[in-house]
Amino acid sequence: MKFVSKKILVFLDRHCGLYKNPHGVEFSCLPDNSIFFAAAWPGTEDDECYDLGFTFETDKVDTLVSILHISTLQQLKTVTPSFLLSLFHQGKVAVNCIFEKEQEYYKLDFFKIGRNVYAVSADGEGYLVSEPLEKPEDFYSYLTKHGRLNQNFF
Repeated sequence: MKFVSKKILVFLDRHCGLYKNPHGVEFSCLPDNSIFFAAAWPGTEDDECYDLGFTFETDKVDTLVSILHISTLQQLKTVTPSFLLSLFHQGKVAVNCIFEKEQEYYKLDFFKIGRNVYAVSADGEGYLVSEPLEKPEDFYSYLTKHGRLNQNFF
């Protein structure tokens, strides 16, 4: 394990396994020492029914360090949602899109592999996305269409 990885584990342990940096990126260390981070897509924090953000989970802290290009503990403070967007385009993190209103809930996770984007539903079904997804509205529109086609909501 890298030295900085050990420092991150100790740091998160001292923060009861949870740290939210000044840019709103939340890092969690689970009891099995797996690491999870999440952040809202910039500018979508006030959307009423939709939640759009970035997620990543790994069982190795060294993987987190490598993906985020971190060499010091202080660099956890500098990770931004905009940087996570660039990592999505590189295929390193996922985008999750959730619709939630009253009794309705629908979620898709989006992953980029090569030039293709795939959507994965809560039941594990994967779908090749044939339309460009660049802006939050594109993800919302795809989620809405997918939910209607599968008669899950709307």
